[in-house]
Amino acid sequence: MAIRTALIGFGIGGRFFHEPFLGTNSSYAIDAVVTSSPERRAEAARRYRVLGSTEEVWARADEFDLAVVTSPTALHTEHELFVLDAGLHVVVDKPITTSSAEARQVIEYAEKAERSLSTFQSRRWDAEIRTARTLIDEGALGEITGLDLAFQRDVGALRPTWRDANTATAGGGVTFDLGSHLLDQAQYLLGPGRSVTGSVRRVRGGMADDEMEARLVHESGVVSRILCSWVAPRTRPRLRITGSEAAYTVGDTDPQEAALKRGERPRGDDFGRVPESEWGQLTAADGSSAPVPTRNGDYAAFYREFARHLRDGGPVPVNPRDAVRTLEFLEVLLAGESAQ
Repeated sequence: MAIRTALIGFGIGGRFFHEPFLGTNSSYAIDAVVTSSPERRAEAARRYRVLGSTEEVWARADEFDLAVVTSPTALHTEHELFVLDAGLHVVVDKPITTSSAEARQVIEYAEKAERSLSTFQSRRWDAEIRTARTLIDEGALGEITGLDLAFQRDVGALRPTWRDANTATAGGGVTFDLGSHLLDQAQYLLGPGRSVTGSVRRVRGGMADDEMEARLVHESGVVSRILCSWVAPRTRPRLRITGSEAAYTVGDTDPQEAALKRGERPRGDDFGRVPESEWGQLTAADGSSAPVPTRNGDYAAFYREFARHLRDGGPVPVNPRDAVRTLEFLEVLLAGESAQ
């Protein structure tokens, strides 16, 4: 029997990063989409039953097994707690909440309710991250000595969206949006962080922060240098990881976001494939360099693993406690201070 799913929110996250993977995975049945937008309501209604409010989900809780929360970040905690109280499992878009204290509250609530909870840190399955993970696991780089991650976009003038209109405490800004991805990726690749220092800037004059730089020291002692920006075109490699034997450098090559926004469905072996012309380079200690075949990007893996978790046991695809530490680092950066 398919996992009966309520998709809460049908903005960018719901339409482009969740529905395509839920809608093409036979383990799930999207039994309702929740949106209050007339335009999005009409779009969703072409395929699914549409509910106008989250209260309608709570009232029909016995019709669902799972709620996927893609509402604005400031509403995550409220919606997660309501969903758990209704007896449903929860997948929530990143970041899990707007504070580490609220994240702990939600996790404890899920444990007491004996419901599953995971956060959609989809960019662990970016093509270049998957390739770097493989190189690390295979020992191709030797002992890891450093990691640089950059996610740069020039989004233009302030936009009439909650991401631009809200302060970080209400889930706005690049630090919560892209920074939550990069801090998660760094720890996914190199293990838990121990401390962080850095800075956050507002450039465009709005309420939201536009650029964040961080220096994350991992428990191993290795340092990740992280940059994310909404006000700069790409000038740095997406990823550079150095080791005692070699370094791997690659641009922002994952094709999944662009494909999803073009309306492509994640089917077949070609989805997420990176052309050879965009493969990264492996540079050996002697200076010789060669291209490395890039693994396919695979956001669909999250929902495959979550379905397996619900049916067969085993871990959720992303442990929500990973999100707590990431939020602690984000809070440090946004407060403009450093902490151990």
